[in-house]
Amino acid sequence: MILYFNSKITAENLTQNYARGDYFFPIVYPKKNFNNISKYKVLCDTLTTYSAINFTKVIINIEIDEITLEEQTEFKLFVHDLFKTKNLILFFTRPSTIKTWISDIESYKSELNFNEPVLVVMNHDHPFVDYQTTTFLNCIQTIFKSDSSNRYKVFYYSHSPEVCDWVINGRGEVSFNEFKNGIYVSSEINYWIDSIVVMTFETLLHIFKSAIYNDIEYIGRIDWPGVKYKKLNLKGYAFCREFFRHYDGYNHVTGLHLFDAFKPSELPRIAFVDTKNSEEVLDFYYHLWRINFLLALKTKLKKASFWKNSKKDILVNFLEESFDIFEGSYLDQDVLSGLINPAEKSFLSLSLRNRVYYFANSIFNEVCIDINIEKTSYQNQLVKSFKYFVGFLYYLKKINAKYFKKD
Repeated sequence: MILYFNSKITAENLTQNYARGDYFFPIVYPKKNFNNISKYKVLCDTLTTYSAINFTKVIINIEIDEITLEEQTEFKLFVHDLFKTKNLILFFTRPSTIKTWISDIESYKSELNFNEPVLVVMNHDHPFVDYQTTTFLNCIQTIFKSDSSNRYKVFYYSHSPEVCDWVINGRGEVSFNEFKNGIYVSSEINYWIDSIVVMTFETLLHIFKSAIYNDIEYIGRIDWPGVKYKKLNLKGYAFCREFFRHYDGYNHVTGLHLFDAFKPSELPRIAFVDTKNSEEVLDFYYHLWRINFLLALKTKLKKASFWKNSKKDILVNFLEESFDIFEGSYLDQDVLSGLINPAEKSFLSLSLRNRVYYFANSIFNEVCIDINIEKTSYQNQLVKSFKYFVGFLYYLKKINAKYFKKD
């Protein structure tokens, strides 16, 4: 696997002409610099976590405002010491237009295998946080086969709350089904792609060449505000485990307290808990379950029709589905990695289930409160209610036509 790292460290707001503060998500808890940690410190911490993975090639395009020649030399030494490979390329510029992105990628055509998976990183602040690398690398090996074409495949490696949400609830018109060994595969993705995916250079080139960007000149990532796509023909792969994450957590879902996993003392990498204390191990896995599945529960409850099913049935069915997925993506994988043994896995599986059900009412209330906090303005609620009313009239008309036909 190749590392293709691209980022720009600047105090300037590069998306000010295109994006609102809530462009990607409705933020309940305003995001601020956590503990005043500098972007450069975040960059170095993030790259340090990547050194846990043995890359065949490391390509870093990093642009840093007002960096001196002395600081460039210091950063070069830091990076070479981290990855300890001769196959390392470092530039202090980053592509920023469709033309320069395509040119940069195509410059490696003669020396690199364009069918090899590439960890494409377009953010400076998404560290690798998993406490073992085996599962991530096994997923890569399962999805990207060396003896067949990997064109159009993308594997989501970060933002696990959203990924688990998509797997369980779908994402717009895109749905997910189990592929193999706990990995899920999507239906065709055509109109949008996130910048948190592993793919081949061939696929990345295809994405940039498919971009519809009109009058937008500056493009920092494939999911840059204002950039659109049509008929990408991609297949998205997902695994419900937190491999990478945003440096300071998930501010867009902080009403669910998913940001509390951030502890400066644990960075740049989360460590596995001491297995001698069974209660601490249970707490560790319970927290991982919350991180991965509370957002999916939130979406499930927002979409649910309580006319068809009771709230209890919806909650219980969701919890059972999440237990099955979590057992395969965490407990089974950690047995394979030698972190826990089969007996401990059986104990943890039952104990985690008991723990979640013990707090089930509190979890339900917590999620419902978060849904209410995020409700839109009264005007938007009226529009939504009117749409529901129109939909009700439509189905009433269909029922009338079917069962009350005039002779």
